Amino acid sequence: MSPPSIPTTSRVVVLQNHIDKAIDFSDSPSGTFTVKEVPIVSPLPDDSLLVQTLYISNDPAQRLWILKDSIFDRNDLVARPVSTPMAAFTLSRVVKVGGEVKEGESVKVGDLVDAHTQWADYTVVKKDKVKVVKELPGLSPSIYLGVLGFSNLTAYFGLESVLKPKKTDTLVVSGAAGAVGNVVVQYAKKVLGVKRVVGIAGSEKKCEWLKSIGADATVNYKSATFTEDLAKATPDKVDGFFDNVGGAILDEVIMRMNVHGNICACGAISTYTDLGKGMLLKNYMGLIVNRVTITGITVSDYMVQFEEGQRALADAVISGKLVVDGAETLVDVQGKLEELPRIWAGLFESANTGKSITKLAA
Repeated sequence: MSPPSIPTTSRVVVLQNHIDKAIDFSDSPSGTFTVKEVPIVSPLPDDSLLVQTLYISNDPAQRLWILKDSIFDRNDLVARPVSTPMAAFTLSRVVKVGGEVKEGESVKVGDLVDAHTQWADYTVVKKDKVKVVKELPGLSPSIYLGVLGFSNLTAYFGLESVLKPKKTDTLVVSGAAGAVGNVVVQYAKKVLGVKRVVGIAGSEKKCEWLKSIGADATVNYKSATFTEDLAKATPDKVDGFFDNVGGAILDEVIMRMNVHGNICACGAISTYTDLGKGMLLKNYMGLIVNRVTITGITVSDYMVQFEEGQRALADAVISGKLVVDGAETLVDVQGKLEELPRIWAGLFESANTGKSITKLAA
């Protein structure tokens, strides 16, 4: 059998226009994104790999890269220049290795690699910037972007290093049916043995799913009786709050916090579509009265401990304590690169249950 041909060009989604608020999905000069075909560098540098994108992680923070005005003075969060390819965490397959193949080299053609690449068919990446992963029997390779990916490492370290819940605690999780939230619910209940875990989600269907994976109680934040429902779900009030949403939900939970309670500030997706508007906390005094501690989390702070987190999560999957089925929303675009922006943007419309992942190629 002859070896597969090596591509000389790649289609890539690039940022065409920054946004103020809404994303323009049109295929026009005013559109936010456009698809371009670009040449692949040849010869491939000795320190590089050519990889084919198989699965793409969809993450809310990517929205910060397309804003007209950056609001954070951090290199990883500033807006990208126009004409820049859209970056993403991906699971890819190695199709070519730069330089002469050396005996014992850790990366070879055909390997699956976890890498930071682009919304593209193919990307050139440095050899030392990828992690080779092995397919796990009976599980989709996408698990490395889902349960064993960055989102769920955030869940792990947010629990183990920030909230540190006791078995007697009541823990509340907002965005509980999302990528991070569902793992927080499951890990807290079934691994850490927290007495009462309450999930907040945006539909009755998601609430029922959360109960099926371990939540003791759930609350639909879209209900007209949300405040009363939250009180009923937390009869002993709240010791720890893992917040992925911010806004009005955070405001309500603040008023349920016990003295010396802890809040892990992981996300604020309720504000991502209009960051310039900011967030108003009506119940800020509740933090003072009950001496509540709020601690922000960014998973990059724990890079040296990633292997520890992945081992713990993998053990939980193997033991059946961490449910994988139903914990991913996987959309197969069958190579249609132009569909990537719409699938990603579904994050801001609560289109996903669990981790949102796009399958680009087999």
